Amino acid sequence: MTESIIGNPTYMEHVRRFFEDTDPEHMLSRGVDLRTYPALKAEASRVFQVTRPPDACMPPEPDRKWSQERHQSFTNWIKADGEPIGRQAFFQSTQPTACTGCREKPLIDLDFRSRRTPNPTLNIRLLLQDAP
Repeated sequence: MTESIIGNPTYMEHVRRFFEDTDPEHMLSRGVDLRTYPALKAEASRVFQVTRPPDACMPPEPDRKWSQERHQSFTNWIKADGEPIGRQAFFQSTQPTACTGCREKPLIDLDFRSRRTPNPTLNIRLLLQDAP
């Protein structure tokens, strides 16, 4: 199956999903940290080099090498203004909610220490209701 080139990828929505669970340990053995956004941003040019088709050395398994399309999408992320982080995708519940006036807020901005209930989902809703 051919991948599509992503014109405006973000880390949260696209780039972090380019890597499988084993990739961070493989790359860390080469001195490249893929575990966080700041680390990947700092190492983007090295990741670009080692994943570049057709002679990529990473990922090490031939069937997992990046396609030209995936590599171009990663290139588009690097060329974008500051390697955009994007926004965390939220879980979409199929159950109706009584939460009105709630706004989406990146999980990175949530402070779970300020209000706690036994239900983590309710914690998020309460925090979002209080968000400016």
